[in-house]
Amino acid sequence: MNTHKEKLIKVNAWVDIGVVPLVEALNEFSEILTLDSCEGYDNNPNVWFRCKTEGETVEFAFRLIKALRTQLNEADAFDFKLGWVGTGEPLIQIITPKHYLDTLVSALTAIRTSSLMTLNAENLAV
Repeated sequence: MNTHKEKLIKVNAWVDIGVVPLVEALNEFSEILTLDSCEGYDNNPNVWFRCKTEGETVEFAFRLIKALRTQLNEADAFDFKLGWVGTGEPLIQIITPKHYLDTLVSALTAIRTSSLMTLNAENLAV
């Protein structure tokens, strides 16, 4: 069992050119760790990410989807998935058509710099 204190740091990674803006926007959120990404073989870039614990990941997912729904008019222009995959840890995946990437990235940037991600009971109600 590791008894050392840990801190999440962002590291450099090779990322498909077509998904770089989405990975960069998500990595601006201090509490998340991007795990995998692809620009998509069908022109649908996607990114998998999580927080440190299961509870934090689930809580972040609810806060983020609520904030995205507030920011964006076209709720069907991206897919947002929260699931327990492989390792048993919850993961979040965002998939968006390539033509919608800039809009989604702008929304994520606006959300990160606003109070929309503040945790309270109202933000958890989807």
